[in-house]
Amino acid sequence: MSNTIFNTLSTTGSTNTILQLLRYAGLSDVLNGTGPYTFFVPSDTVLATSLPQILSNIPRLQSILKYHVVTGKYSIASLLTMNGKTLPTLNGQPINVTVSNGRVLLNGNTSITNPDVPASNGIIQVINGLLVPSNLPPAPGPGPSPGPSPGPSPNPVPGPAPTPQPNLSWLWWLILLVIIVLIVYFIINA
Repeated sequence: MSNTIFNTLSTTGSTNTILQLLRYAGLSDVLNGTGPYTFFVPSDTVLATSLPQILSNIPRLQSILKYHVVTGKYSIASLLTMNGKTLPTLNGQPINVTVSNGRVLLNGNTSITNPDVPASNGIIQVINGLLVPSNLPPAPGPGPSPGPSPGPSPNPVPGPAPTPQPNLSWLWWLILLVIIVLIVYFIINA
């Protein structure tokens, strides 16, 4: 088995969640491809706080994951020379590179915590944040807004006041998180 970026991720120990997300989004083949690629990988700790944001739907997840994959192989040494430049991503939106006090910052606030993990088709840079592209598909909403309301009826009949409905969106996220944990559990123990 080749030590591609995807296969190398399974040996780092802090990137199990990204492996599951890549499989779930159908993108594992990309990082098993010929490359060369640079994959900016958020650690499991970062992803744990970002799961609701990135799991709202598959197109959003794919867009975010592709935004972390850069065409070309960029070591930390090469990134340190790229102040003010951008990196081309598979998402189509570039990542901005800033160098400050000897540190590489991606999009102004995400830094590399574990640099230059080698792979046969590129390099892995573990980062301390989630990179979110500006062209991210919108999160699914409650549906289309209703059209204009008709005019008042000639003899309106007052009805009971509407009862406020509780906000149960947290329950949806909790169910989604439980499903993800179960998927990861069954994949790991398969």
